[in-house]
Amino acid sequence: MVLLYALATARPPGLGGGGGARGSAIFTHKQWRFCCCNSTLVLNGCKPTASFFLTARNSGRQGGGGGDGWVQKNDAVVRNVPLVLGSVSMLGILINRSVSGIALVADASSAQSRADVLVLALATTALLQGLVWKSIKPRAVISVQMEGVECFRIAASLPKAASQELQWVWEALSSTTRSQALVVVYGDACALQAGMAAESGDASGDAQTIDVHQLLNGSLCRQARETDTQNYLANLALYPGRFELLFLPSNTQAVIIQPLGEDGVLIAASNTIRGYTSRDKAWIATIGEKLDTTLRDWASSSSSSNVIAANRLA
Repeated sequence: MVLLYALATARPPGLGGGGGARGSAIFTHKQWRFCCCNSTLVLNGCKPTASFFLTARNSGRQGGGGGDGWVQKNDAVVRNVPLVLGSVSMLGILINRSVSGIALVADASSAQSRADVLVLALATTALLQGLVWKSIKPRAVISVQMEGVECFRIAASLPKAASQELQWVWEALSSTTRSQALVVVYGDACALQAGMAAESGDASGDAQTIDVHQLLNGSLCRQARETDTQNYLANLALYPGRFELLFLPSNTQAVIIQPLGEDGVLIAASNTIRGYTSRDKAWIATIGEKLDTTLRDWASSSSSSNVIAANRLA
């Protein structure tokens, strides 16, 4: 009976949490919050790197996911379990009534009849749950190859600690989420442009530069900054505001715009529609709070314009 109830209230396979990789992302998120108590990202010898995230992500896939891997490999079998168990339970009720000498008609005065009615209800629910599991299947996640050039640009006037922090943020996001591009704009300068970017119109083949003034005054970034709330464009192709992000590859699938206080934004781009989970969004919001503190100090102490030094990734 307990098993029938568990199946009747269970969630279809593949529609649960974020899987092992996402779970490890939350662990690393908490680790990052602990370690990043200062701008140097070092606390008691703790300096998180991309390799730390890759190790945690792989360990989550190789057995830290609580059996999710087995369920995915045996998806068809798992989906048939409620149907089989519900049918066997109903058949068992009929056999039990026929051999026990109790009339097949339910009698409210009989404890056996009341128990049979309860089991029959659970068996019916399990059958219906099985039919739901057979008809509903998770949509396949389709990732595209972003069209553009790979770049890594960082403001030359950034302090060494802030520069290292931005580089770490990019390595962490690209390793533990579906982020393929990252842009951090603060004040009147672009602090970071990393990952895939749209190619410039000239024959140089370099990444397109970002018009910071135009970007911050666009409807997408302006709304995020004024409301101080994250703006998640799960399917970028459906939003007219995508034309404000022409520096991203033309086939970018999803974008998160995270305000950095009142003076900047963080833009993370994915190659997958709905590529960010709620955990990813919460993590990016926490990263934005830390970057706001770091870059505010830089913007207030910087008296010269920020020159972007482009370093092509190997």
